[in-house]
Amino acid sequence: MALLCTQEELDEMCRNGTELVHEAIDSGDPAVARAEWDRIVEARTGLVDLMIDWGATAIRWVLENHGPEEMAKCFEPDLWLEIGLRAGIGDAETAAAAHDLFAGGTEAADLFEALMREGDTGKAKRLWGETDAAALALHDYRIDWATATINNVYRRFGTEGLFAAQLECARADWWHGRMEGDLAELGDPVARVRNWSFFLGVGNWGTVSVHETDEAFVIHHQVCGSCGRQELRGCLEEPLNFPRVTEEVPGLNFSNPLYSVYRTHLAVWHFVMPIGDVGHPWPAINCSGVPGRCWFTIYKDPHDTPASYYERAGLEKPARA
Repeated sequence: MALLCTQEELDEMCRNGTELVHEAIDSGDPAVARAEWDRIVEARTGLVDLMIDWGATAIRWVLENHGPEEMAKCFEPDLWLEIGLRAGIGDAETAAAAHDLFAGGTEAADLFEALMREGDTGKAKRLWGETDAAALALHDYRIDWATATINNVYRRFGTEGLFAAQLECARADWWHGRMEGDLAELGDPVARVRNWSFFLGVGNWGTVSVHETDEAFVIHHQVCGSCGRQELRGCLEEPLNFPRVTEEVPGLNFSNPLYSVYRTHLAVWHFVMPIGDVGHPWPAINCSGVPGRCWFTIYKDPHDTPASYYERAGLEKPARA
């Protein structure tokens, strides 16, 4: 298949949230700036809301499979408080800004639009910076909270329990529906790589680059905003000590002992579930377990995904109908 994009077009897909908002501010158009603010915030709230769905589904799995007494043990308020303080949401102003942002409030956005109408672009940029920092603090908190919840499952029910809970999450509407929405654009691989680059680089506070081959678009996750950032923040060390899943379970960690308990969703959500449901990974991910060494490959035809990706998860590539 011929190349579909220039490198300049691919580079444009890799810009971060602050670059995009500052460009909108510099346009001087309040409507343009507000629209970009709302677009970035929607991407970021969409991700952090997934963390609540993830934790809640895992807790429900414990209830349905092990009963209410075991479910009650999933609630660790002292640990959750420590996680929040480490992430920085203990600061009153940060907490208030983050709460407004992720509760669907528009106080900061309305003030931002007013500053734009007044022509005070300097204050508009400072407000974005403050709001962005608060959003990142809540992003870190919710990722660590979800990790603590699934780690509870791993600690008490081992790899079998962790796999079963992760598969329950992968099949839930809040995740499966995302896959269906993305794959609805199979006829437009450029739209798919644009969406994935935006999700990873803006929604997930990552740093990405993209190159194209005849068969695929390859997104290099240079700085991952979730599991990579979590490791770089020291969460796999004292005092949180989120573990690596060192058992050899291809469908959970690709038999890679570097995989943290958070990373195990990659095998289950992006390989085991989609291969079973649609016949190919969604998308083909090669994460080494080392921050910065992670690639998302968006095949122009996902059924062209090589068999080696299936084998990595302990599965066989099905014959194409």
